[in-house]
Parts: sequence; C-alpha cells; structure tokens
Amino acid sequence: MEWLINIMMVCFTSAMLVMIVDSMYIRFKKWRLTILSLISIASLLSSLVLLLMNWAPLYGKYLSIRPLESALSTLYMIDSAGFVLTLLVLLISLFVVLYSKFYISQTDNVGPYFSLIILFVVSMIGVVVAGDLLALFLFWEAMSVCAYGLASFNKEDQLSLESAIKYLVIAGTGSLTALFGIGLIYNETRSILISDLAKINLGVLSIGQLGLLILIVGLGVEAAVFPLHTWLPDVYSSAHPPVTSLFVGATKATSFYAIIKILQRVTLPEMSITQLSLILGVLSLLTMVVGNFSALYQLNIRRLFAYSSIAHAGYVLASLSTLSSLGFIAAIFHLWNYGIVKSALFLLVGMVGKKYDEADLNTLVGVGRNDKAVGALFAALSLAMMGSPPFGLFWSELIIINSLILSRSILGIVLAVGVVLNILVSIGYYYRVINTISLGPGGSGRVTYERMMLVPIILLTTISLATGIAPWIIMERIV
Repeated sequence: MEWLINIMMVCFTSAMLVMIVDSMYIRFKKWRLTILSLISIASLLSSLVLLLMNWAPLYGKYLSIRPLESALSTLYMIDSAGFVLTLLVLLISLFVVLYSKFYISQTDNVGPYFSLIILFVVSMIGVVVAGDLLALFLFWEAMSVCAYGLASFNKEDQLSLESAIKYLVIAGTGSLTALFGIGLIYNETRSILISDLAKINLGVLSIGQLGLLILIVGLGVEAAVFPLHTWLPDVYSSAHPPVTSLFVGATKATSFYAIIKILQRVTLPEMSITQLSLILGVLSLLTMVVGNFSALYQLNIRRLFAYSSIAHAGYVLASLSTLSSLGFIAAIFHLWNYGIVKSALFLLVGMVGKKYDEADLNTLVGVGRNDKAVGALFAALSLAMMGSPPFGLFWSELIIINSLILSRSILGIVLAVGVVLNILVSIGYYYRVINTISLGPGGSGRVTYERMMLVPIILLTTISLATGIAPWIIMERIV
C-alpha cells in the first residue's frame, strides 16, 4: 500500500520542483515551457506506471494504510473502484499537460499553471482514497483551491475572472456546508472514520441524519447537481479548454465518488431507503432535464457541452438513487466513460477555438470539411456522447437503465424512461454539432494548430472505443 503514498509524494514533489525551476527561468527562458511541461509529464507518467504495476482486482476488499503509527494519523483506503477513479484522474491529467505544452504561451505563468495542475491531481487522488471525513474535507478544500486558481488562470479575460469568483462563492459555500455536516456527524458517532457512518441512527430523526444530508448537499455543489449547477456553464465556457477538460473529466468524477463512498457506508432501514431514493431520483430527473433542454438552445459550443455535462450528472444521480450495488457500479463506469469522451471534446474545442475565439457554432460551419481530422474527431466524439456503439458510453448508459429497471420500483421505471427520453433529446443537439462542423459546407477556413495537440484527443477517443469494444476490462475492476 506504500505505493499509494509514493504516487502522491511523487506528484507533490514535482509540483514544488516546477515552481523552483520556474523561479530560475531567466537562465533558460527559451526552454522554460518545454522543461516545465516535461517535469510535469514525467511525474504524472511515473505515477501512472506505479499505479498500473499495483493494479489488481480487489473484489469488494479494501487496502488501507496509516502513514504514521498513530490514531490521529490520516487513514487512506482504496478499493477496485478507487483504482479506476485514480487511473482516470492520472490519465486525463497527463493528456491535459501534454496538450497544454502546445496550447499555452511561453509568456504565460507556466510555472504556477503546471504546479497547480499537479497539486490538483494530488488533491483529487486524496479525495478518492480518504478513509476519514477530516482527510476527505482537507483534500476537498485543496482540490477546490486549485480549481479556483486554474479557473481564473485566463486573467486577461474579464468573463473568466467573473465566473471564477462565482465558482469560488458557490463552491466555497458548499465546502462550508459539508464541514458543518461533518461536525454534526461527529457529534453523534464520535468518530471521523467513513466506515463509522454506519453508526448513525437512521431509524429516527437525529443529528447524524441531518449531518449526513447536509454533507451530501455540500459535496453536490462540485458535482453540479440541480439546483447547485449554476456556476458550471460560466466556468466551463470561460476557463482555458485544457483546464475545463480537467474539470469535466476528473473533478466531476472525483466529486461523485466522494458521494458514492458515503452512500455505500450508510446502513439504511427500509423507510429511509425509500425516502432517500425519492430525493435522489427527483433531483436526478430535474438535473438531466435542465441540462439537456438548456443545451438545446445554446449556440456557444462550450456552453452546449457544459449543459450536457449537467445532464450526465443527472444520469449518474439516477443510478445512485437505486442505492444498489449495480447502481453504484453503473455510476462509476459512467463516470469513466463520460470523463474520457467529454475531456477529449473540450480539448478539441480548444484546438479549434484558437482561431475562432468564442467557438460559436455559426462560425464553425464546415470546419470539419476543411480539416478531415478535426471533422472526424468531432463526429466520433459527438456520436460517443449520444451513447452510440461501439463507444463506452453506450454500455454505461445501458447499465444505468438496467439498474433502474431492476430496482423494481415505480420510481426506477420513471427514471429509466426519463433517462431514455433525455438521451434522445441529447441526440438532437449533438447531431447539430456533427451537421454543422463535420458535414456543413466548407468556407470557414482551415484550422491552424500544432499537430501534437491531436495526440491526446486521439488517445482519449481510442480509450473510449476500447472500453466500448471490451467493457469488461474496466467493469471487472470496479466490482
């Protein structure tokens, strides 16, 4: 289990090294961007290799470690699903750093940029493996602070700064809410261990129940669950595309996994299961409807994809509303597939948006006709987001629907129908993307970009295809 600590220490040390090297950039000003990006890539790649070397199915078991032999030491726990989420975070972060090497300018604050990304990775891994509520909150706060810095990195854009402040206020309030919930839980259980959430008395209304509900609400802000989603379209449409790619792929998955860890540990009586399922089900239906129908009317492609992300949060929440093992597995598998595809889409939009500032659909007519690679990738990734085979999202959406039907409840059937209808709605606006960019008449001019920027996008698309063709490779690791 020491390898988990080693992964986090490698990333943390490299983040410090990036800042130290950047402070001496005058000596190698010409090679500043290259050197800092190589340090970042090396740290993430070595962490990824270390993870894969120790990746083995745990089948419901947990690995745990305390770095210090003390009852006050932080507890780290990881299971098969945690492995998959950690892999997702490292993969997307690695591709984002590689893409950023060719996206950001030599004159930007590249040192703080790469350092924040790596610290962001450490924080997200910390949230995934945290075994107690205090560690969960501390890593959550570190993740949020890094996110605020990255969201406002495009400081020359007033809209970016305004959206970052909005994000800070809303997400900061969510963090304080979560902390209040942790305090109430501790008041009843006298423990901060996540495994001790089972001690909460759920038979009657109690302080612990209230704390649990408040904690889930606080964590739901980062997951962009209705009505706590209002920050997301502004941030996703104004932050740097590689940053948005990291948010949409890694941060959303991490946020939902924190909620999943809590729901898995709570022992619920029959009446409480029904009530909690109803709350989650109603919120999921509202989230997917608001996300999809808002996306239908968007002309800015980044806002369109942002609202689509809200809809997918609804699908995940619908799966969680079953409070079943299959529902949790379906949610995690969907977070994997969705994160891979949507991260690739935002990287692709960033590549095109270098020429077309606002990436408005009306200005992107026929771009894919003039550049076959761009057109093919937009078409493939849009088809993937529709849930078309042979991409991985087809299987995860199918398993979500299956988990809802197998719940054998009226709510489950209603949500299953709701998910299907919302997927049909999403086909409408993703077809518009394909029809405009990939099939539209040429004339917008050829997009100019570094060819290396295509590499992470193609690799992410390939991973989605591989997951769709052989879904058991990931599924057997989640169980």
